[in-house]
Amino acid sequence: MSKVKPLKGINLKENRILIQRFSKEEKSAGGIIMPESEQETPEGGVIVSKGPLVEDLEIGEKVRFYEHGLEVTHNSKTYYLARSSDVWAGID
Repeated sequence: MSKVKPLKGINLKENRILIQRFSKEEKSAGGIIMPESEQETPEGGVIVSKGPLVEDLEIGEKVRFYEHGLEVTHNSKTYYLARSSDVWAGID
């Protein structure tokens, strides 16, 4: 797990988690710089906050998730708000 400090100022309810997405890939595997319209939105990230009913996930854990939630902005940063059940895999 990554060393991530819990996000201050947001108290999630029930089984909600807040994820900071991985950065978009700006270069292809061959080193070609891709225009923004071609960059894929990553489906993974790091959990930065969780609600009190989330027992099987930890802050700092890298995960892959289904995109059924929504994007939220806090302190000029964009996060993804989801339910813990939207996580389908952990990443080493």
